[in-house]
Amino acid sequence: MIKSFLKIALRNLAKNKTFSIINITGLAIGTLCCIYIVTYVAVKSLRAE
Repeated sequence: MIKSFLKIALRNLAKNKTFSIINITGLAIGTLCCIYIVTYVAVKSLRAE
């Protein structure tokens, strides 16, 4: 079942290349921003002590 889902997902990614690149880039930027914010807050809270 999962193999079927992956096959369909890869087929759709290949068919809609521009949309896929924009979508994956946005997800990567959002994830990196979240990690950066969490790291920044953790460092600030450690320095405050």
